Amino acid sequence: MGSLLLESRRGEFPAAVLADRDPTVHAYFMQPPAVEVFVKNEDGRLLTRHLYTPDMLQIGPGLAVKEYRDEGFLVSRSAKNGYQFYRDDTGRWHYRAAEECFAELGLAFEVVSNSSLPATIVTNTRFLEDYLLVTAPPVPDEVAKYIRQIIVDRRAVPFRELLDSNNFTADQIFRLIADERVYVT
Repeated sequence: MGSLLLESRRGEFPAAVLADRDPTVHAYFMQPPAVEVFVKNEDGRLLTRHLYTPDMLQIGPGLAVKEYRDEGFLVSRSAKNGYQFYRDDTGRWHYRAAEECFAELGLAFEVVSNSSLPATIVTNTRFLEDYLLVTAPPVPDEVAKYIRQIIVDRRAVPFRELLDSNNFTADQIFRLIADERVYVT
């Protein structure tokens, strides 16, 4: 298990968690190389240019560059320069200068509001992180088979009931969930 340096626990971390779990994502790279973007006004006149480092380059499906931002930041930027930062009719955010820059490189560019990321998945993933550490005790094979068999036989078992009626620990169940050997819905 590797590690990533991420700037944000509210944007980039959830994005990395989702990318890790998405079978259509072949690879992703955080903080890809900076590119020069040209910020223009509505008439096409150059206002400024600067180096811009997006949050993620994702491979699969397709190639896409992504930026994760708080909704408040996006609203603030839109108020300052509604031509460059705007929300379209579908509710998606845009940063025109970055979109144009990456389009010239043959890449899609997407601004993602942190509020659109599923907080429950992130919270659960953070909770299970300790169970993936090499120091976390493994679940004996016979216990793992027993727990899996109960779940297979019943298809759905409330956590408390599973715990109360058997001779294994919550930590063992959480470790199996973290290892993706049992599933929770």
